[in-house]
Amino acid sequence: MHDDKLVVKGDSAPSTDRDGHDSVETQVLEALNDRGVDLKSEEIEICHTLGKPSESGFQRVIIKLVSRKTKVRMMINAKKLKGTGIYINEHLTKRNADIARTARPEEEEQNRSYLDQGL
Repeated sequence: MHDDKLVVKGDSAPSTDRDGHDSVETQVLEALNDRGVDLKSEEIEICHTLGKPSESGFQRVIIKLVSRKTKVRMMINAKKLKGTGIYINEHLTKRNADIARTARPEEEEQNRSYLDQGL
């Protein structure tokens, strides 16, 4: 079974809905849509913050999407967020995140070797 969850984080990511501010979902939609990453409320099954705010006051937000197709589209469009301070990543279990973190340097080294060979 595929997990259709994404994590939005960064120094410009939405935070909790305190003091009468918009809901977290509304903040996420505005932040992403304002930056060209199209997402509609109907495509979100649930959206809430994760953990405590960072030292800068921002929190990670988890979004459960209604379809895998929407998740794939979001991951493709995440490159539009480059330089905005907002990041979209797949939600991974701790075990899978550890595996991905271990594999990342190996993949980067393989890519570097490939480029060094002029291929």
